[in-house]
Amino acid sequence: MKSALCAIAFVLVLANLGGKAMGEQIHVRIQNQLGEAMNIKIHCQTREKDLGSKVIAKGEEIEWRTLSGKQGLPYYCDVEWNEGNGFHFKAFSPADGRRCQSECLWRIREGGPLLLNQRKGTWDLMPFNPLPV
Repeated sequence: MKSALCAIAFVLVLANLGGKAMGEQIHVRIQNQLGEAMNIKIHCQTREKDLGSKVIAKGEEIEWRTLSGKQGLPYYCDVEWNEGNGFHFKAFSPADGRRCQSECLWRIREGGPLLLNQRKGTWDLMPFNPLPV
């Protein structure tokens, strides 16, 4: 009887987490929002999966799905334009569930990557590092 109650409590706790701890699917989208019709070259990867390099025209985007929670892996991206300008940033972290509830929507601008905070409805400038010269 006691073990049945523990099992029921465990299931209720997992249901309350909304699936995040179990690896819910998150949609990651990165849009080119640079001015003057500039293309960007973007390369994103985890330690286990390489999405390859892609060229994205102004107003276009790349996208992929990944898992949140403990099953998810962080994705890092290098963005470059005009042969030398660009930056490196973390495009997804399994802990991003606080900001990315169903998707991580990014806008790439010259001043850095902006992430839509779904919880607050604001575009937040996120940490980044300039690419090495």
